Amino acid sequence: MKKVKLERGVRSKAVRDYLAANPKSSPKKVVAELKKTGVDVSLGLVSVIKYSKASRGKKDKGTLDGLLHAKKFIDQVGGIEAAREAIELIEKLR
Repeated sequence: MKKVKLERGVRSKAVRDYLAANPKSSPKKVVAELKKTGVDVSLGLVSVIKYSKASRGKKDKGTLDGLLHAKKFIDQVGGIEAAREAIELIEKLR
């Protein structure tokens, strides 16, 4: 069977599309199902796409939430210098 050169990103898009429709599928199942459609992907590619996607969203959301809480804290204590002093006092209590 002759291999066909696919355009850049076609395999990744196929994996993302399949995972969007079947989010609970294991990486092995994704590889097998895509192979039936003629898209040859590696187990590693599927794993990276499946498992790194979830952590990226949480990290970004956590950072934004943390910044908003920090800003609220700074406003409550009366400015950045007061917030620094409060944090230093908390550090000493530990």
